[in-house]
Amino acid sequence: MKKFLLNNIGWKLLSVFIAVLLWLIVLNISDPVDTQTYYNVPVEFINTDLLTSEGKVYEVLDNSNQITVRISAKRSILNGLSKDNIRAEADFTDMTLSNTVAIRLSSTKNNNEIENMSASAEFVRLSVENVSRKQLVIDVITTGTPEDNYVLGDIDIDQNLVRLTGPNSVVSRVAVAQAVVDITGMHETISTSAELKFYDSEGNQVVSDSLTSNISYVNVVASILTSKEIECSYNISGEPAEGYAMTGNNSTTPGKIVVVGPETTLRNLSFIAIPDGIVDVTGATDNVTIEVPLAQYLPSGVRIEEGPSTVIVSVPIEKIETRTLEISEENIVLNNIPDGYEAELAAYDEHNKLKLTGIPSVFALIEADKLEGSIDVGSSFEEANIEAADGVYAMKVEYSNIPDRLIQTEDHLVVVQLKKIDVEGQEQTEGGN
Repeated sequence: MKKFLLNNIGWKLLSVFIAVLLWLIVLNISDPVDTQTYYNVPVEFINTDLLTSEGKVYEVLDNSNQITVRISAKRSILNGLSKDNIRAEADFTDMTLSNTVAIRLSSTKNNNEIENMSASAEFVRLSVENVSRKQLVIDVITTGTPEDNYVLGDIDIDQNLVRLTGPNSVVSRVAVAQAVVDITGMHETISTSAELKFYDSEGNQVVSDSLTSNISYVNVVASILTSKEIECSYNISGEPAEGYAMTGNNSTTPGKIVVVGPETTLRNLSFIAIPDGIVDVTGATDNVTIEVPLAQYLPSGVRIEEGPSTVIVSVPIEKIETRTLEISEENIVLNNIPDGYEAELAAYDEHNKLKLTGIPSVFALIEADKLEGSIDVGSSFEEANIEAADGVYAMKVEYSNIPDRLIQTEDHLVVVQLKKIDVEGQEQTEGGN
């Protein structure tokens, strides 16, 4: 058997090849009918003005304007056809009361030689409504935050209105037109183009092929400004009423203001200067509180970032009073005692008190037992232009640690006894041994 199969093997293979070739020739000559399928063929609409002229608009339902087409024709015809040769038309003159339009099929090539054309759908299904129009103000929404110490400034857009056209059921749903700009990490003014998106009153995006707008994008310029924390500066005008004085504990609320503006402007801005005459205490007998609007005192292009746009300046006022303080004898030191003498306080009378004038808040800062007095004995004799000698003398006590805002209204005089001493430090009396 093996010998039989291998005998004349070349002639046998040649015979098979010739048989196949003859079969192909016969098949090509007969040109049989075959079927080809074409997907996603678009349906072309014609005479749509019949609807639009009546103030109506349509929307294709269920994507019925995309169909699958099957064509049966001779193989030679199919080989020359492509999807681009298929023409699917829906003529709106044929629209039914149920808003369907029949699909007509044809080919731009060898149309008469096609034996059969069929589509996956016979009709395009439409939703037909009255045209509705609406005009909305465009809201620019930013996402993210700028770089540290920078804030978002003014936002400008080249157009702030958009006009919508579409089916009433769609247009009536649109409540908001938005353009979104991302400012994450920005540190300088940005200019960009932002796409418009439409939303209903609940924040759901409204998307429809039948909804059209006169613009799809807006050009947005978002200013990125520098922020800085600064204080207010002011001068107090006038004087309180007679017998009253300022405590000096003036304050502003808030203590510091955060302002924003161009970096070049804020670089040289150290404080907000409130003009003279604004904070006036003339004739005041009680605390003065003045609310000062700040916007008018800011440089051009600078504004307050957040919080109140005013500052409250408080100037405490107190009534001046006189108090007498008892000073302990131990707190008075005798200095510069003339040579050959010793001195001491004689019959020190603590009822001879130190009298001071000032306001209560300053009196609260001192304690009588902490006040330190001293008497320059030698200078007292010089000022009186007398020689030192045994005896008692009225001398003035000087105090070095009285607060500046307290005034000593009269001299604090005490009695000092001066005694002559011998070389050993023993007392000598006139006429003694």
